[in-house]
Amino acid sequence: MKPLNILIVDDSATMRQFVRRAVQLSDIPVGEVHEAANGKEALAVIDAHDVDALFTDLNMPVMSGPELLRELQRQGRQMPIRIVVSTDGSEARRQEMKGLARWYVNKPVRPELVRDLLGELANSLPTNLRTLDRALAVVAEESFFTLVDPVPDNLAPPDGHLVTAKVMFEGGFAGALSCTMPRSLAHELTAAFSGTRPEEIAVADPAVDDLAGEFTNMVCGRWLSDVAPQQLFSLTHPSVAPAIVPGAGAPRGLINGQPVWIELTLER
Repeated sequence: MKPLNILIVDDSATMRQFVRRAVQLSDIPVGEVHEAANGKEALAVIDAHDVDALFTDLNMPVMSGPELLRELQRQGRQMPIRIVVSTDGSEARRQEMKGLARWYVNKPVRPELVRDLLGELANSLPTNLRTLDRALAVVAEESFFTLVDPVPDNLAPPDGHLVTAKVMFEGGFAGALSCTMPRSLAHELTAAFSGTRPEEIAVADPAVDDLAGEFTNMVCGRWLSDVAPQQLFSLTHPSVAPAIVPGAGAPRGLINGQPVWIELTLER
């Protein structure tokens, strides 16, 4: 489970400490915990740091909780997940927060409730490797007319040079996805994609690098459409470079009998 970065917004230092303590007692892996005394300070924190979950009070000076949430909505921010913490548990207040916050919690905050909320949030982050496997399989089959086979336990190290391509993405969340494969496999896929015979393209041809980048771009785009179909993302042009065998993690699958590694990192 990815450690969650938390922002607690309340004009009461005592209440901020109370929520912080509830977070610490929740037994959910937590990374950075930031605090802000009002919405304006919270916006500055969100601009400067990666925040996964926002706990905010409603009634605060300078910028209130509702003003903060509406400003985040106006800016089109999809993250962080917003959790309202308030002494006002009226139905009118809850209705007002609909569409602005994911959860509405009455004070005082119980650690077991925080555990449940953060646990649900952590499990909803798009890091499920099965979605990557599905994206890889779809791209291989639909664009390169080949299948992804499972990796045997006794897979030998690949011969020859490797190539890796990396795509950065940003939208509802941000991160990077990279694919690493033998250059000989990228060469085979180049031929399949262009409809030419492999002997008509040199292994060192720049088109092979372009293909490695496009392959990664396709996998990333397919994965994003699966895990966040309602969100818009911008992708950078792929960067392509020689590579070595990745030190962490087994290949996600075999294409034409050759391994393909996928690495995913999320920034927020």
